[in-house]
Amino acid sequence: KKGMKKVLILVVSADMPPFDKMIQTSLSTWDNVEVKGVETLFYCGKSRKENTKKVIYLPVNESYSTMGEKLLQALEYSLNNFEFDYIARVNSSCYVDKKRVIEYVQTLPNENIFEGLIAPYQNRTFVWGGGQYIISKDVISKMVANRNKYNHSVMEDVGISDLATNLDIPFRGGRACSIDKMDNGWRCMVYGNESFEFTNFEDIKTKSTEYFYRVKQDYDRNIDKEIMETLHKIL
Repeated sequence: KKGMKKVLILVVSADMPPFDKMIQTSLSTWDNVEVKGVETLFYCGKSRKENTKKVIYLPVNESYSTMGEKLLQALEYSLNNFEFDYIARVNSSCYVDKKRVIEYVQTLPNENIFEGLIAPYQNRTFVWGGGQYIISKDVISKMVANRNKYNHSVMEDVGISDLATNLDIPFRGGRACSIDKMDNGWRCMVYGNESFEFTNFEDIKTKSTEYFYRVKQDYDRNIDKEIMETLHKIL
């Protein structure tokens, strides 16, 4: 019997406010949980700082138009420096339940996985970056090898989806949810499944089977930070 499959959580990050706050928050909350078979890497653009075991700075200027190049470099770095079967590429305002992610990837086919929330875009579909991705290692290798086919004139999630289409990699529908602040409490918006409202975060523990929680609320990321810290206490 083949051993347990491994996952690398690759977090798109930036070493500038308010995103730097999310790196620190992630490190002290969900990524503070040690889970066998799971490693995490936060990738940023240019900085004077040195790479650490957890955070790398790539030779790319930070901007929305360079996110595709930054992603391709991060994927290449991951192939060269980590052992994994899948990459979970998530946003900095995503709380990851590592225990559930590692359980989930054990159920996936070994190859040809490009998974996330599929949405329409102009004359085609794409896998929406806000819902996070799970990508198998063979697909990562193909993407890096064919980086010259990447279209940098579109948003990064459209670019990576178009590249997958170009390489005949099928989209696979994934799961994700979003925690949203309401006037009198909270809502856990579950894509493709039953959403629910709550006032007590303990409800997440009993009602949710998710592994990616999008917590993006405010530009300053203060509420994001608060939600991550609360989730960390209960999950």
